Amino acid sequence: MSYSTKEFLEKVCVSEATLRRWIAEGDRIPELTNAKRDWRGWRIWEDSHVKAVMRYKFQKKESLDKQDYNQQIRAAEK
Repeated sequence: MSYSTKEFLEKVCVSEATLRRWIAEGDRIPELTNAKRDWRGWRIWEDSHVKAVMRYKFQKKESLDKQDYNQQIRAAEK
């Protein structure tokens, strides 16, 4: 299935500014740089892009959860 940028943003729950930053960085979610474009030059997003963003968000959450857990452990040891 393909999505417009607005539909894609709603599906992955990120702002347009965040998406643009991720695309500009290029290495955070490399899959975002290969979106096809329509005749107007607008990006056409696919399910593979949705999965890539969701995977990134899950990995980031896991990382933050571990950091938070470690901080709680250190605080409890004081």
